[in-house]
Amino acid sequence: SPLPTGVDSHSRARDSSGSYLDTKKRQSFGDVLLKDRITAAISRINPHIPPDARATAQRELQNIASPDLITNNETFHRYLTEGITVEYTRNGETKGEQLWLIDWDTPDNNEFLAVNQFTIIEDNHQRRPDVILFINGLPLVVIGDGPGMATLQGLAKPNITFLRQPSDAVVADHMERCRGFIFPAEEDFGITVVEAQAAGAPVIAYGQGGCAETVQPGKTGLLFKRQTVDDLAQAVEYFDQHRGQFGAETIRHHAETFSEQRFRQELTTYLAHRWMQYQRGDELE
Repeated sequence: SPLPTGVDSHSRARDSSGSYLDTKKRQSFGDVLLKDRITAAISRINPHIPPDARATAQRELQNIASPDLITNNETFHRYLTEGITVEYTRNGETKGEQLWLIDWDTPDNNEFLAVNQFTIIEDNHQRRPDVILFINGLPLVVIGDGPGMATLQGLAKPNITFLRQPSDAVVADHMERCRGFIFPAEEDFGITVVEAQAAGAPVIAYGQGGCAETVQPGKTGLLFKRQTVDDLAQAVEYFDQHRGQFGAETIRHHAETFSEQRFRQELTTYLAHRWMQYQRGDELE
């Protein structure tokens, strides 16, 4: 469904004026962070923190400079989920607290911005996706590979980090630290949904196919009825408001019901029972 024009609320916005298509609001075409949006979000979410401390935190965010991609992603993920520690002096007393980049308690206090034809030029390579989505001016992460990778990279590479063929340890680490695992597809089983729950991650999934059996609504995740943007957005917003009800241990325990060990045990028990029936000459169904 189309996003509303302009900025009628913090939760939905579209760059209908084209202000991000050139460098008027970016220092260069290589700049993929919407710094003015980040500044506004930090001020809006953390009004009690002095401006100087907010500016220092934003500089720290914009200058994550590890040469290792995974380390960069881990640092950025920590900033998103745990905040950035800042110190400032008030009334002669030094205070330390967390500055938040996303308002997890009040979803409508965040801004989701859709920008058309956002040009990125880096190392003499130009990309211009039709639409890029920003959350408070910040990027996302996609893990995996497949036939649709080239299309996804063409659409989202400027503000999304792709981890192609990551190790099992890297995938498990992301699943363990994520706030939720979104699965909008329909599959007969959906092994990644069970893997996410095994890591303790609640799942937000389309309520058809295997997910209807592997996800327990209200306990291990949420199911939405239609594969539409509105239904998915509503599910995510509801999840943000009620995420405290999803306990990691409860989710892991549920995932164990789909373990290889249980499968082998129940299959062995079933076959042994049938073999005994056969030996007794019982009629088999």
